[in-house]
Amino acid sequence: MIASNIFKRRNLLFITLAMTVASAIFININEDSDDHVIEPVKDITTTRNSTDKHNSNNFIKSQTSIELQTLPIGIRYSENHNNAFSNQSWHKKPKAPALTKTKEAPVAIEPQAPPLPFTYLGRMLDGEKITFFLSSNHKNHIIEIGDTIDGTYRINELNSTGLQITYLPLNISQTLPIGEPK
Repeated sequence: MIASNIFKRRNLLFITLAMTVASAIFININEDSDDHVIEPVKDITTTRNSTDKHNSNNFIKSQTSIELQTLPIGIRYSENHNNAFSNQSWHKKPKAPALTKTKEAPVAIEPQAPPLPFTYLGRMLDGEKITFFLSSNHKNHIIEIGDTIDGTYRINELNSTGLQITYLPLNISQTLPIGEPK
């Protein structure tokens, strides 16, 4: 059984090798060999006499200086020539508008109380005494008229529009609608 597995592996390896070689030959036949000719670049100094090094150096310098002279000034000399990665723009920077000092009267903003954080859950009538059930910030409050909640809100009265609550830091009265009694 082991010999049979080794034989199968050899056959599979041989078939894979044969297919690889066949595909390489097929690709090589279909390619044009003229497309990939690479020729060496001729050096400027080899075209001149190598004995006259002084003249060849002057020739190279003069060619370089001519190329530099043909470049526009904006490319040769930039403000950020030491920083290759600086931001560059072709647009001119707009001039900042002249600041004028104007004296505007400061607008007095009247302080306002924050919206009521309470949700009305219900009420209980026990004779003459009314108890209200309110919820705020996952806390349940059982209150009566005249009670103070967290030192910030005071329950004033119950009228036809709802429960009158005063925001104590600013002494501003707000109404929490509770519906009509049944």
